[in-house]
This record gives sequence, C-alpha cells and structure tokens, in this order.
Amino acid sequence: MKPQKILTTEPKLLSYAGWYVLRYMPSRAKLEQALMKKSDNTTVIVTQVMEQMEGHIREDRTIESLIRMWLDRGKTEVYMRTKFREKQFDPLVIEEILAEYSE
Repeated sequence: MKPQKILTTEPKLLSYAGWYVLRYMPSRAKLEQALMKKSDNTTVIVTQVMEQMEGHIREDRTIESLIRMWLDRGKTEVYMRTKFREKQFDPLVIEEILAEYSE
C-alpha cells in the first residue's frame, strides 16, 4: 500500500481542503479531522487553513443540500441521520432542518 503524502505547507493544505469540501461535503469537525490527518497533526497550519475556509463552509446549507440529494435518491430518514452522524454535523442543526422537511 502506498504511504499517505503529508502536506506541510499552508497553500498545499488549503488546496486539499478545498478539494475535500467539494468532494465530501463535510462538517467543520470532519474537515478539521481530515486536515489534521493529512498534515500529520500540524495544528498551526490546520488552524490557519480552517480560518481561511470558515467563510466557505455553511453547515446548514450543506445539510439542506445533502437532504435534498438523499431524498431524490429515495433515502430514508434513518439513513440520513446515520450519515450526518458519520460526517460529525451538529445534532441540533440536523434535527432543526430535518423537522422542516418533515412538515
């Protein structure tokens, strides 16, 4: 198995963060976890990248987009709750938005 490439500069980690957000639609917590792993736990760089990404991540919009996508695919509420838990979204925000779709 090929060893994972560690990113040690802010621009490279920022580029990876942008790709990761577009690819996986993560929560802030999940993105930070992925960045820590990719940077070999370099807290200083991860903090800088997270600050730059802050304006680009709207968890409420991400949750709504995922709900619409999953509803179009016929996924159940149980499936959605499980996926949101895996992606580490805030449970209160999830419940609030799911309640809007249940009405």
